[in-house]
Amino acid sequence: MSSPRLTLNKALFTTLGLALVSRGSCSIVHCAPNRAKLPKFITTVRSFSSLPLIPRRPSSLRLLSTSSSSSPSSSPFSSPINVLFIEMGFGNDGHGQNVTKASVRAARNAIEFNSIPSINSLVPGGYDNLKLQVILAVPKKYQEGLDVEKVKEVFPYGECEVVVQDGGMIAPSGIAIERLGDKNEDMVVCCCSVTVGY
Repeated sequence: MSSPRLTLNKALFTTLGLALVSRGSCSIVHCAPNRAKLPKFITTVRSFSSLPLIPRRPSSLRLLSTSSSSSPSSSPFSSPINVLFIEMGFGNDGHGQNVTKASVRAARNAIEFNSIPSINSLVPGGYDNLKLQVILAVPKKYQEGLDVEKVKEVFPYGECEVVVQDGGMIAPSGIAIERLGDKNEDMVVCCCSVTVGY
């Protein structure tokens, strides 16, 4: 007869369409696209607590500066924060070479697929005390046209600090369409990292 904890583990994994197989110190989670074809649950694991843990990282984040003149441990931001999560995004402007549009799309892409309803209980002072550290990787050729304030408007809560670094990509769109604002065939691609904390 299996223990109640093992039965609960089986039920959780079966309900989710997963199978946990453990051999020695190696635990593997198998995803089953069709629950009817889910293999019999085989395990020697007695509880989730026996699974190997990932070591916890320090909660404050220090980012490396892209400038070669600073020390490797310096951060481009004014102060470290207690990190809750980090999101990544991608954006492009296919016609018109509008680096602000590409950067806004990258920022929106980084944050638009999440909801953290527990912010009020996690962050002292709630949403208004959130701190966001945003890194934009923007093609150097188009950095002068970037409106950072427009990018900041993407973030509805907290205090936002933005650092722009060389990066992103310029790719050929294949055609320059004057009525769409094209000056050339460049497609401007930007990347965005958003660190949310307090």
